[in-house]
Amino acid sequence: MKTVSILIIGFGSLVILAGLLLIGIVAFVQPETNLIPSRLPNRLAYPTHAALGTVFRYISPEHSAAQWLKAASHARGPEDISRAAAGIRAALQRAAPTDHLNLDVCMAALHGSLSVQAAVREAGVSCPSDLSDRHHVAEGMPVPYQTRPPIAGPHYDTPYSPYGVVDHTILPGFWVHNLEHGAIVVLYNCPAGCPDLVAQIRALIATLPPNRNNPGGAPRLLAIPYSAMDHRLSLIAWGHLRELDSFDGRRIATFYTAFVDQGPECRGLICPP
Repeated sequence: MKTVSILIIGFGSLVILAGLLLIGIVAFVQPETNLIPSRLPNRLAYPTHAALGTVFRYISPEHSAAQWLKAASHARGPEDISRAAAGIRAALQRAAPTDHLNLDVCMAALHGSLSVQAAVREAGVSCPSDLSDRHHVAEGMPVPYQTRPPIAGPHYDTPYSPYGVVDHTILPGFWVHNLEHGAIVVLYNCPAGCPDLVAQIRALIATLPPNRNNPGGAPRLLAIPYSAMDHRLSLIAWGHLRELDSFDGRRIATFYTAFVDQGPECRGLICPP
């Protein structure tokens, strides 16, 4: 009987470990997925996300922060919130400056529970007020955006149309409205021109899946020349920013897939055009 009990305990432990490993793999592949159903008791959800956040800290700051934010949503008290805050802070410290992970954390706090907001505040994250400012201003009026380049904030009444690659300057007040509608904007910094880079962006857009929110069915990506930034490329969704010094089709496509159709005017992936 003793041998049987040991075998049962050992098998149960393997099942638990395998489950955690599976959760970890899925979390790494798709960090936005809510892996732990809300009906799962907090006594299990919090330590699971905390464990994944600790493991991912040494692999990917982005995935680590995502898990600590999920842990914070299941916090049972001040100690849990403080531990999640420490995990978020550690992830941000390890992140590359061009990844702007702090903005992702701010967006999670903006839409998260009170415990998530408390953890983000305790982590010391400073969030621009543009993230929640969606009022319209007169067309052509200069807008003092808080981030460089703009990622959210006041904008003009009309978004820019059509989507695709543009070869002339567009005022941010127009394309920030596109961001509000869930579109993705890619800014390219080429004061002297860069036909090869433009051709790469155009070819990438052709590989993206059709979009049901665009009347023509084309991907909702707008590529615009823009020089008031510090890097060659900026990938922007409402409240999210990644900066690149050279073309990286995989990263651009991954960013597009992660954030398209998730602007503040979208509901269930249905957005204005």
